Amino acid sequence: MNREWAYAYELVWMRSSGILQGKALLDELEERKKRKIIKTEEVKVLYGILTFYTMYDLEKFNALFDYAEVMQPNIELITDEFIREAYSGRIKEGLSYAYLMQDKVDKARELCHEILNLEDDKECFALLRASALGYLAESYTFESYDRASWYVNKALETLDSCHVERAKKRRKNIFNTYAFIKLVNKQGLDNIKIYNVCEEAFYQVLIGKSDVAIKLLKECEIKDGKLSPMKKCILGYALKDTKLIEESIVDFECEGNRFYSKFPKKMLVKFTKNGTMCEGGVI
Repeated sequence: MNREWAYAYELVWMRSSGILQGKALLDELEERKKRKIIKTEEVKVLYGILTFYTMYDLEKFNALFDYAEVMQPNIELITDEFIREAYSGRIKEGLSYAYLMQDKVDKARELCHEILNLEDDKECFALLRASALGYLAESYTFESYDRASWYVNKALETLDSCHVERAKKRRKNIFNTYAFIKLVNKQGLDNIKIYNVCEEAFYQVLIGKSDVAIKLLKECEIKDGKLSPMKKCILGYALKDTKLIEESIVDFECEGNRFYSKFPKKMLVKFTKNGTMCEGGVI
């Protein structure tokens, strides 16, 4: 049994360390299933959760909903209460983000609060709670800077009790989310921490250096072969090109990302007929 756990948790570690994610993780997972028969029910469920994570990484949200529905009865059959709660929490973590990206904000927040309400006397679910708090912050991006900031600070406080490598990655992700929230709301720019080219380009536009933003994004386009919907949106903002912004809306919606499609939609509203941005920021 211990060997089975070690075999499975090696993959968990590889994902959390960034060594394997998305399709690469799925390929390795399927290969390991062929090489070794797993007998322990808990480990079988863990393999299912790893498959669930690959869908999360690849942002295959519709498949993720279906797979969670299949997984839940198996999780309920686990007799160990701690393992059952931990696995259920991980499913809720993935689903809360999926609901958020589909702009089902109330459902996303509901699941986040269910994670926060897990009994956790020994602080075993701190990373889960930090994710939930981060998603709650993200859910207020376009609604309330103050509420979003409150949840970000609570998430960072929660991570203070974590001393594992995953906590560093989670902290960086939360700071990146917070950077975007600050940029959208044009607040707190004096102490912003930026880790992402997209946010850096957005920041450069806001401080009047659109040429720098355009250069950064054009370099990304050459390197990656295309621009993500968000990068295309920011490039449209930098160039004052409404056509690019409209294209980014289509791209977001084709990916099933209705939450962030609101960003270019709000941006378009701010453009006047001659193509200049009205006062008051992006949204």
